[in-house]
Amino acid sequence: MAKRAMSARLQLVQGNPNKRNTDELKKRAEQEGKLTAKSDKVKPPKHLDKAAKKKFNEVTKELLALDSDMCSNLDVDALAMYAQLYSEFIYMTEVINQEGYVVGTKAHPLLGKRKNIEDQLLRIGNYFGLNPESRARLARRTAKQNEDTEEKDMFG
Repeated sequence: MAKRAMSARLQLVQGNPNKRNTDELKKRAEQEGKLTAKSDKVKPPKHLDKAAKKKFNEVTKELLALDSDMCSNLDVDALAMYAQLYSEFIYMTEVINQEGYVVGTKAHPLLGKRKNIEDQLLRIGNYFGLNPESRARLARRTAKQNEDTEEKDMFG
């Protein structure tokens, strides 16, 4: 399986693990910065259920408060997916809590499905900085960008 493409900014922050030309990476990172999308239409899609809309609004509010680049119009579908999966996770947890972890002599059939949803939530959450590790990565990236900007201002 091929590795996922890594942004130039992230490669620079991680110390250029792919051993690419640093000047080329900096140029790519600059171009990536120009590709920032608008965030004027970040609203929960109509197909989301009530709990998912609530989660969507909570997450987007926090992301936009952190940085307007953290959540754009292009992210709405992925955030909607995250919010709907979260709603399904909560529903399954409630059913399991009511019916018990064991049904008859077997594990509750929703346990496996809930685990699958949990994995998907963690994976999508990583893209948006929704856990401490991914936020730390984003913080390192932001700090590095600020350093690069200061150096560019000082030395041209």
